[in-house]
Amino acid sequence: MASSLYIAIIFLGFLAAIDGNTLYTLTHAPLDCSKFKRDLDVLRTFPFTVQLNPLITSGKTYAMMNSASQLEELSIFHETILPLDVFCLVNLHTLRVNSTQFAVHYEIDGLTKSTGLSPLVSRLTRLRVLSLVNTTASYIPPHSLAVLTNLTSLQVDNCGLREIPSTLSALVNLQELRLSKNHLYYMPDENALRELSKLKYLDLSFNKIRDITDLYMMTSRLVNTMDFGNNEIDYVPPEISQFFYELYYLYLNDNKLNYIPTDIFRLQYLRKADLQRNLFPADELNAIKSRFRVSIPNCQVTV
Repeated sequence: MASSLYIAIIFLGFLAAIDGNTLYTLTHAPLDCSKFKRDLDVLRTFPFTVQLNPLITSGKTYAMMNSASQLEELSIFHETILPLDVFCLVNLHTLRVNSTQFAVHYEIDGLTKSTGLSPLVSRLTRLRVLSLVNTTASYIPPHSLAVLTNLTSLQVDNCGLREIPSTLSALVNLQELRLSKNHLYYMPDENALRELSKLKYLDLSFNKIRDITDLYMMTSRLVNTMDFGNNEIDYVPPEISQFFYELYYLYLNDNKLNYIPTDIFRLQYLRKADLQRNLFPADELNAIKSRFRVSIPNCQVTV
């Protein structure tokens, strides 16, 4: 009954937006987080069951509470909709949303309706992990993302994302960036590549990216994995050799490459290189295999 009522309210349009620390519905009636005395009170407003500190966490909706009765981790899996009250949980370190829709809300301008990630996420300044998989988060509000400076892992997979927010550069502690299976045409901008100096894992696979020449702007010397598989890349910049010490895994499969630069063979610590299903002519294929055997014999290469 509670679930049906919640959905009915959504269709009537009483959905939230943000203005500072106060939440507003589409009719601009305030919804104040101060009405919740404890984090557990927030969970009780959800139209679905949230298991608390369960032994098994895979494939379910659950929350992890610490000894101070603060919710530090919340995973919402395959539910009808993401309740906007979730953004009252300001102690969260980890928020995962999988196969769940976002509620319609106003953007900060107070006029634009969106089903993307709500600007309310800016309240969760303690977040270290934000994972959105198979959701309607096709838009990430730039100004809200900019304040999440404690993030070490950002994942937005299969959400229809069309643009990487320019404020990504503010996430100076980011170590993992996973933006697979979206509609991206470009890599992160130059500022982001310069500022993400702690980045270790970059996944831009299954997008529509063609140009990766800006790789040379990346300042991180910790990147051990780059996944550009299933894009439209037709050129690998020679500057890829600057990742000589750190790059272990390189995925360039299912692109439009017809050759690779000799600079790639300077990646002496490479453990795996996937170059399958490109447009290499036969002589290039044979040359690639031969050169890998001689130059990086410990690398598992597939072409």
